[in-house]
Formats: sequence, C-alpha cells, structure tokens
Amino acid sequence: MTTSPKKSNYENKRKFVLPILILIVLVLSSTNTNALDMLGSPASEIRTEQFNIGLEYSLSSTDFSLVNGTWTEEITGQPDGSGDAIDVVLSDFETDKVNLYFGYGIERNWELFVRLGTSSAEFGDSLFKQSESFESDGTPSLGAGMRMTLVDDRDFKIGAVAQIGWTKYNGRLDAPQWDSPGFATMDLKEFQATIGAQYRWIDGIYIYGGPFYNYVMGEYDFEYVSFDNGISEFVTTKYSWDVETSSSFGGYIGTKVDLGGESYLNLEYQMSSDSSVIGANVVFKY
Repeated sequence: MTTSPKKSNYENKRKFVLPILILIVLVLSSTNTNALDMLGSPASEIRTEQFNIGLEYSLSSTDFSLVNGTWTEEITGQPDGSGDAIDVVLSDFETDKVNLYFGYGIERNWELFVRLGTSSAEFGDSLFKQSESFESDGTPSLGAGMRMTLVDDRDFKIGAVAQIGWTKYNGRLDAPQWDSPGFATMDLKEFQATIGAQYRWIDGIYIYGGPFYNYVMGEYDFEYVSFDNGISEFVTTKYSWDVETSSSFGGYIGTKVDLGGESYLNLEYQMSSDSSVIGANVVFKY
C-alpha cells in the first residue's frame, strides 16, 4: 500500500513539531517570568462526571517591587526604634514549581479543577546589595479554577479559564559578612483569567492561546538577629513590605499533543508587560 502525499506531509509535520516547540520553549525561558500557573487549553473536553489528573512543571524568574515597608529594631527584646523602609526591587526571584492537577466534569465541557504541589525559590543580592542569597525549602503550592467551552465547532473551539493560586516561600537569607543567616518569608496570591481559542492544526496536534488578565499581590517579611559587641546585646531587626505587581493584560500560546488513549501533553508560554511563564504538563482522563 502506498502512502498518499498528504498523509506523508502530516507525518513529517508531527515528526518535527515537538523538537521545534521544545526549542522555542527553551529560547523563551531565558526571559523573566512570573510565578503564575499554566492556563492550558481554554476549551474543556471533559465529559460529565469524568475525572482527569495531571502532572505540571514550571520554571520562573521575575522582579518584584517591595513597597509600603516598615522596620523595627529590638535590643534583647526591648524596642529600640522603628520607621518606614525604603521601596526596593526584589530582582531575579527564581522558582521551580511542581503540581498535581485534578479536574472534574460537572457538565460536559465544564470543568472544575484544583492544584496541589510544591514550589521552591531563590534570589541573590537584591535587597541590601551585600552579596546576600536566599534559598527556600519546598513549600506548599495551592490553586483552583474552572474551564469551560463556549463555542465548539469541531476543529475550532473557544473557551474560558479562571484560576487562583497561593504559594508561601520560607527560607534563609544570608550574606558573607553577616553574623548569622536571616529568615525570610514571601506570601504570593494570584488571579488569572482568559478567553481563548483552540485550533486543530493536524491530527493529534492542537494550537491554543489568546489574551489573559493577571494580578499578583503578597507580602515579604525578613528578620535578622545579630550580636552587637559594643553593647554585648542581641539586636533583632525586622522588615515588612507589600509585594506589588501591577495588574496586567497579556497573551499566551501553547500546543496540545494527543499521546494516545485519554492522555495529552501541553507546552505553553505566557507573556505580559511585567511577567512571562513557561510550563508543561501531562494529563490523563478517566
């Protein structure tokens, strides 16, 4: 049996599409990114009372503005001063995030989902310019949202996604000249929504994307204890700032590849005026 030219072209496209997409993802990952979660295809294809489960992984790096700050100082537990802290930029906040994804079809093409996972972060020389470095332990990452198909026209679909997320980072902030490490926490809350489209490019491969809106807010706290030889007392200094990332509009693009049966792979890139995100997941429906 001979293979038709049309079928051969499709096979060639499918053979090379993944390496090309992976190359694009690696190039885009060199830009600054925010700690947002994947959006995925805006069109849900889950059936009523059907479940899906997936594994997600993302890499990110961003610059945050720390504003409305305050500081306090205590000497061996007794107040010794307080005031306003200057606004600073927390640069190159890098994260690794792994999530388990659970979805449930409450109606056909209408899905509710949750994310449960862990995330770690690091940055360096951002706050005090003293060659300090921060590294967090793996901390909980939580999220929830909904996905709904609005228009279903076989090869072309339009849908909507809305999701929220929360991550709290705890870790040590240290510098070579400090007596001991300080302790820092960063609490981030996120909201994101989109109305986008999905298009079947060739059999088993879909392209999706569209505009989105995102908003990130949070708090950053830092505590450092040192020993003052001049007065032979312990000095505790505490800083607290609001994390500010202005609400913004952006766009995203991704590809969905059927892996056979009820499973598929997503590769995705998001970008706005102050953030970008790269991610991948594998999802199984049952």
